[in-house]
Amino acid sequence: MMTNLQNTEPLTNDNNLNLYATLSIFVTKAPRLMDCIQETIKSENITELEEYAAKLIIFSDNAQLEGFTQRVKNLIIAARENNFHIAEKEVESLRESFEKMTKMVCSAI
Repeated sequence: MMTNLQNTEPLTNDNNLNLYATLSIFVTKAPRLMDCIQETIKSENITELEEYAAKLIIFSDNAQLEGFTQRVKNLIIAARENNFHIAEKEVESLRESFEKMTKMVCSAI
C-alpha cells in the first residue's frame, strides 16, 4: 500500500512572504539601531535609548524573534535602573546574536 507523498500546498503563501519581508527589514535596520543604542548608552540618554530600542523591538517582534525582543526589553530595564554597564553588555550580546543569525544564513547560500 503506497500513500501519496505529494504535497499540494504551495511553497509560498502570504504568511511566508510577509515573514520574509519582515525578516529582511529586521536584518537591514537592526545593525544601525544597535549602533544608536550603544551611543545612547555611552551618553546615558535614556529617552533616546528607549526610542531606538522601541523601534528595534517592533522590527524584531514583526520578524517573530521573541527572544531577541525580550533581550532588548531587558536592556531598557537595565538602563532605567542606571545599570549602564549591564545595558552595554546586553547590546554587545544582541550584536553577537545578530551576527550569528545572519552568518548562518549567509553561509547557507
